Amino acid sequence: MGRLSLSRCVRVNFKKKYFHITNKMVNKLRITLLASAIFLAVSLPQTYQVTRAVLGSWVSSPQGCPTSGGLLLHVLVYALITRAVMG
Repeated sequence: MGRLSLSRCVRVNFKKKYFHITNKMVNKLRITLLASAIFLAVSLPQTYQVTRAVLGSWVSSPQGCPTSGGLLLHVLVYALITRAVMG
């Protein structure tokens, strides 16, 4: 599926106020939504439980509550995934 592309500035009139939607704004929205989705996936308790099953009990409690080490690990994973997707 192709990317949303706006070749020109689009003017939208809401109660006689004009909002200019540009390619830059669309790209910022795309990056924000993508980063939010990555954060959601990395920070879910189920993700911590899977990581605990693979790496051991230092990552989280059995219920998925992260330890300090587990939180640091997931921050690093989030940063690496975000960097890989953006780069």
